[in-house]
Amino acid sequence: MPTETKKHSPPTPKPQNSSSSQQFISLIEERNYSQKETASILCMSEKSLEKWRFEHNTDLPWIKIGRSVRYFGPDIAAFIERRRIS
Repeated sequence: MPTETKKHSPPTPKPQNSSSSQQFISLIEERNYSQKETASILCMSEKSLEKWRFEHNTDLPWIKIGRSVRYFGPDIAAFIERRRIS
């Protein structure tokens, strides 16, 4: 009997009110974050970030230092803010 494989969508962060969202965003420091740290902040996988870079998604700017990919804190905060639903 054939079995169906279901694709699982990534978990959606719980909606937050604007004040708690602003408090969270203010905790993001003005420094470069690794791919792992950025994925953790955004509640997504590192593979998703890699896919976005590969597809030239420019919503979240990134820089490459040697073999290391970095994301600037204020860019991460702006990315989160652009996706906030009032």
